[in-house]
Amino acid sequence: MRYLLLTISLIPGFALGADSILPGLYETTISTRMKMGDMEMPSRSSAEKNCITAEDVANGPPLPEPDEADCEIIKYEFGGGELDMEMVCQIQGGEGRMVGTGSYTDDTYEMNNQFKMKAQGMQMEMNSVATGRRIGDC
Repeated sequence: MRYLLLTISLIPGFALGADSILPGLYETTISTRMKMGDMEMPSRSSAEKNCITAEDVANGPPLPEPDEADCEIIKYEFGGGELDMEMVCQIQGGEGRMVGTGSYTDDTYEMNNQFKMKAQGMQMEMNSVATGRRIGDC
């Protein structure tokens, strides 16, 4: 579950791009909703600050590297102010699918992720939105 939460959040660096985003200090807000079977968990939000360096920008957005699941990236398109990705994972005896879409400008980004999984007879769905804006230099 720890990997699942990390992946679905896809914290700031995922929405970066060498073609336009500026290095600097970014403030990011992440809102997450989760439903397990018929039970909906309370929504959670968190805020954090991250430094995005010139090296991060030059390397582009990192691909998720799951350490607890066998995942395959089905789609990964990045450029022109947009990001679109899809990943399928074999995890906890079931299969999960994550779809992420995002957009970015030189000093803002937004990433929307939806993860659906069925494992051990239970359906789970998690949705998250991460929005970030540049607030200054690192």
